[in-house]
Amino acid sequence: MDPVLGFTLLLAVIAGFGLLMWRRGKRVTGGQGRPPAAGTPALSIACISGPLAGRQFNFTTTWLRLGRERDNEIVIDSPLVSRHHALVNVTPAGVALRDLESTNGTWVNGRRILEQSLDENSSFQIGPCVFALVGLGRTAPPIQPPQPPISHPLPSISLSMARSVEIGSYDQLDLVGEGGAAYVYKMRHRRTGELAALKILKESADPYFKQRFAEEGQIGLKLSHPHIVEVYGTGEANGIHYILMEYLAGQSLRDRFGRPIDLNELIAIVAQIGSALDYAHSQGVFHRDIKPENILFTDQGTAKLGDFGIARLTGVRRYTSEGMIIGTPEYMSFEQSKGMELDGRSDQYSLAIVMYEMLAGRPPFTAANPLAVVEKHLSEEPVPVRRLNPRVPEQVERTIMRSLNKDRNRRYTTMADMAGALGYRAPTGAVAAAPPPSVRARLVHTDSGRVWMLDRPMELGREMVDHPLVSRRHARIQPNGRTYVIEDLGSVNGTYVEGRRITAPTVLSPGARIHLGPAVAFQFLVEEKPRDGRLN
Repeated sequence: MDPVLGFTLLLAVIAGFGLLMWRRGKRVTGGQGRPPAAGTPALSIACISGPLAGRQFNFTTTWLRLGRERDNEIVIDSPLVSRHHALVNVTPAGVALRDLESTNGTWVNGRRILEQSLDENSSFQIGPCVFALVGLGRTAPPIQPPQPPISHPLPSISLSMARSVEIGSYDQLDLVGEGGAAYVYKMRHRRTGELAALKILKESADPYFKQRFAEEGQIGLKLSHPHIVEVYGTGEANGIHYILMEYLAGQSLRDRFGRPIDLNELIAIVAQIGSALDYAHSQGVFHRDIKPENILFTDQGTAKLGDFGIARLTGVRRYTSEGMIIGTPEYMSFEQSKGMELDGRSDQYSLAIVMYEMLAGRPPFTAANPLAVVEKHLSEEPVPVRRLNPRVPEQVERTIMRSLNKDRNRRYTTMADMAGALGYRAPTGAVAAAPPPSVRARLVHTDSGRVWMLDRPMELGREMVDHPLVSRRHARIQPNGRTYVIEDLGSVNGTYVEGRRITAPTVLSPGARIHLGPAVAFQFLVEEKPRDGRLN
């Protein structure tokens, strides 16, 4: 062979191999070790914990995207990571980390975020990896221990602002609870003396709470069941969002931990909550946040399920003394952890975890951080409960373990089936309809004196009152358990209760004055039923 030709072929092979390795490095490392192009930030993202630990990713443009797919600049091969999970963007105003609607969230300092500004050495977690923002050529910071929760109130809706909220005919009494997202007050109706609970959303609440707070109230108004906390109304006062609901004097199931509990009592609690869930599922509602804090009790000991529609990975958080956040991930189903479409069997898995914890003294999966717990739901099998508590009957263990099967098709079809397998014999099937209201109500047109009986849902509009300021379908009044709820139907001129325009379904107090637009007035009146159910 011609020596010149041979040398040329050798150079071509070397060049081709070098090009192949460069492309492979680009695909696998997402830019690790490459110098930044002109005009790009003098920053990099360093992985300080997890499968990519020790790698550093330079910005080749003004942004870096992280996710599971190979078209991301930083590829994290983990089932906890969404295809396109988060974006780090550098602008003249600073560096911003933005979650791209991921399933398991982007976390900064133990808090799930939608968007967060980053400073140099700021750290954040995505799936199993912890990253830090560092300057080029600088060493990544060591992993910092988790910070304890802030012990003083954050700048937000203050207690004094929360106390200023006035709800119709109710007087505000005591502050009975406070979580990371809301204050809860005890309220008393001025005329009847009936107690209620008022949940007031904090301005500092997690963005996921803010998105779902109104949904919680709307779902609560839709559901009426003896084992679901009753929602009386939702609304906004002075820019403060609230939900008015049934007041329960008893404690939560969480408060019963550490005390001896009778197995039959626990089975009855599970059956009562299962009955509530079967009913909710029949209404197309899946709770998604079953945990001991959301199982509440009346002063007679009846179990009731609360907090519908609030959270997936977030919830009213409880903190250990070390400041580690432990909450909803402990009770997430396999399919919820994986980001799959949910159905009622997901709630069954979560309720089985609650029962497991009550009997074993701990939930089946625990870890130092929420995402590690989620990963255990995906990859590990729970220890049979009888290994932790040999006194648990075999039948109960079989029922719990079947409900914790990662294949939901192997779980029970309904919560009633699960309760039956536990040995519960009282009826636990879905409730077909809400109980009738305990009052008979009527609506009176204040100008003409015309009366409409409210024995069924009723639409208010131009057909009943011919007035140019009234929309054709203006508002709706419907019974909801022991109360009546009015809802505006997108009218042009608004619906007003006691002079205030309503923006959400609102519970009507006896004697309430209703205006359709600024001119047409009604009064809501009720007659209470005696104990024998007959009206005088």
